[in-house]
Amino acid sequence: MRAMRWWFLLLIILGVGMGGCQRSSAQSAPAGITVTVDPVPPRVGEPATVTIILRDAQGNPVNVSDLRVVGSMTHAGMKPVVAKAREISPGRYVATLEFTMGGDWFIVVQGVLPDGEPFEHTVDIPGVEAKERRAEP
Repeated sequence: MRAMRWWFLLLIILGVGMGGCQRSSAQSAPAGITVTVDPVPPRVGEPATVTIILRDAQGNPVNVSDLRVVGSMTHAGMKPVVAKAREISPGRYVATLEFTMGGDWFIVVQGVLPDGEPFEHTVDIPGVEAKERRAEP
């Protein structure tokens, strides 16, 4: 019984030690990030413009590299839509997404900060409107 306690204690110590060596899965984002989608609500089959504004803690624009937007439905089984964002002014980026199905989506903005650290930021996009069906004659 005493040997089991020592093994248990050893496993806890190893687990804590190993956890300290792993990189955190949380990635830091710029201090101020604003993401908007136009039109509101977005509609299936129509281009939606995603605007991303990045600011540091002092309100200055943050320029990043490799900025992309990944749109996914809130349920499994749908292929994500991906778009590369382009800078239109310091700290302001745009991307165009086409939602492929009506329902609730989320988008993940991913990029690389000036110091080389990757970041991501998630935004919910509820109520993407499905295409209207034409009335049968």
